[in-house]
Amino acid sequence: MEKVRLGTIGSGVIVHSILDNVMRTEGIELTAVYSRSAEKAEKLAGEYGCTRTYTDLDAMLAHDEINTIYIATPNLLH
Repeated sequence: MEKVRLGTIGSGVIVHSILDNVMRTEGIELTAVYSRSAEKAEKLAGEYGCTRTYTDLDAMLAHDEINTIYIATPNLLH
């Protein structure tokens, strides 16, 4: 089975609920974090051992290692 390589969109409070579990789950790794704020993206990525951050959504979506996206933005922004 292929490893889940996760990219997240959003850096608010809700994303921690999934990333806490990602860290405990074999076969899933946080590959990239997107946020409109570089500082927030870097802070969140650092908390979970991820080194790749983006402030350009198209660039993150073009990253060929990411095979799953978690959208952690307010519902009205989905």
